Order: sequence, then C-alpha cells, then structure tokens
Amino acid sequence: MEKIILDKQNGLYKAGLIVNKVFYPINIVVIAISCISMFLYPTIWEKLQLELSLEPLPEFVPYIFIATGVLLSILLIAIIIVGCISLKKIENAKTKSELIPWAIVSIFFLSDIGGVLLLCSKQKVIEEIDSQL
Repeated sequence: MEKIILDKQNGLYKAGLIVNKVFYPINIVVIAISCISMFLYPTIWEKLQLELSLEPLPEFVPYIFIATGVLLSILLIAIIIVGCISLKKIENAKTKSELIPWAIVSIFFLSDIGGVLLLCSKQKVIEEIDSQL
C-alpha cells in the first residue's frame, strides 16, 4: 500500500517556508511604520505650515490620512493573525492538498515568492509494509 506525503526535505518547500518566515516580520514592520506615519502626517504638516508659512491644507486632507491609517491598521492586524495561522498550518501540512490553500493565503499575506515556492513543492510516495503478513 502506498502513502503520498509532502516532501518536506524538498528544496522548494524549505525555501518557501524560509522566505515566508523572513517576510512575515518585515511586512508587520513596514505596515506599522505606514500606520504611524499616516496618523502623524497631519500634525507634522501643521507644524511645517507654521514654520515655513505654507498654504493651509484643505479641511478634508487630514481625515483622508487618518482614514488611510485606520485601514492600514486593520491590514496590520489581519497580517498578524492570518500570517501566524498560515505559518503554523504550512509547517503542520502532511499532504500537498493540505498545503495548497495555505500557500495561496501566504501569497496574499506573507510573501508572493514564498507562496509560489510552496505551491511548486513536491510530494513523495512511501510504500507501507502491511502488518497483516
């Protein structure tokens, strides 16, 4: 009887997992910095406006930056939660069919390159010896 399992010694699987683990914290830091800058931009602009005698911003511009900061904050929370879950599921996958959905999720939330490498990883066939001989 044959059993088909995911080949975790395959270079593509290892590379995809490493790329996803490297890009996970990088994504979090980049989006966190974007969130902070979006919330601070109206305040910084007002200080520059007073110091450099620049024209005032239209009334709605600070609200646009704050709304963008809120959306980026939601994206940051989604990346933290979904990224952590997908990394655990990818590490625990036993077959290619268990890996494919989480590799696709990792394309959107972790790393494009890592997700594609995981999708290209191979399975191996193991022959089991029947214990009923």
